[in-house]
Amino acid sequence: ATGNRELLQLRGQPRVETSRFYIEAREIDVNLPDQDLRGLIARGDAKASSSADSIPPKARAALGEPSPGSWLSGDSLKLVFEEGDLRGLTASGDARSLNYALESRAGDAATWALSYLLAGTIVLHFDAGGQSVERVEASQQGRGIYRTAAIAGEGSEPVPPGSTAAAAASDTAGRVAPPAE
Repeated sequence: ATGNRELLQLRGQPRVETSRFYIEAREIDVNLPDQDLRGLIARGDAKASSSADSIPPKARAALGEPSPGSWLSGDSLKLVFEEGDLRGLTASGDARSLNYALESRAGDAATWALSYLLAGTIVLHFDAGGQSVERVEASQQGRGIYRTAAIAGEGSEPVPPGSTAAAAASDTAGRVAPPAE
């Protein structure tokens, strides 16, 4: 690691971890003015993966089990923080995301969703506490799939704080709604 008091430069395939996610890339720059985390830029095969997702195995299997958790990747990632909370995450250049979300719960049943999105740029906007995705924007040829599965029993287990929320995607042409079933 190199840098000054305001910029920490990590090189050689670094990995930055928090209790909720981890980021990997060829190089990562962390903006820390006055020891206050304001931003992070990851370049070169950058990927942010959730370490807090608690997707029941039954739900993953029903959705085709493409990944053990949610992730976002691209040629680069830019994270913006406000007062220590994650407020925005942008993937640029060959951006891809896979997101699991609990859509609804009724008694002992739950509906889980899987969203896979490809675009030139994908932007995740987080709530005021930085815990949940409020909105997803995709531009430059945004396209993807959206799938749901109703799960009984173990699929209705409580979802821990910090798991991702369902998000609507939009591209430069307007809103993209989930396919009608």
